[in-house]
Amino acid sequence: MTQQSFYKKRTNQKFATPQNRIRYNNRKARRKRAAKAYIDRKLDRNRTILERILSGKKEVTVSRDYLLGSGFDFNFISYHTKVDNVIYDGIYEFGITKLVGTVNYKIKYLQNG
Repeated sequence: MTQQSFYKKRTNQKFATPQNRIRYNNRKARRKRAAKAYIDRKLDRNRTILERILSGKKEVTVSRDYLLGSGFDFNFISYHTKVDNVIYDGIYEFGITKLVGTVNYKIKYLQNG
């Protein structure tokens, strides 16, 4: 894997030294993080915005313009969940849903989110 030739001491040995194994796994992890970085940054930014808006409350109602002005990106969510027959777009431990017939959104802290 590191292209270094060596004599195996065990049949399942893949690296000549522990340093080679660590270096290989660090490179592999770095590539994985880099591949996900763009989306992770967007999700983290959305999470930070929702956390700031809630500021310790269980739920808050805000306008779409307020969210957009805060920098919230509606294209990046983690999952969908149903709470009390309402479907929320989830971002980590927070949920957001559009209130029917308005331009407002309800933001809610989801205990199990």
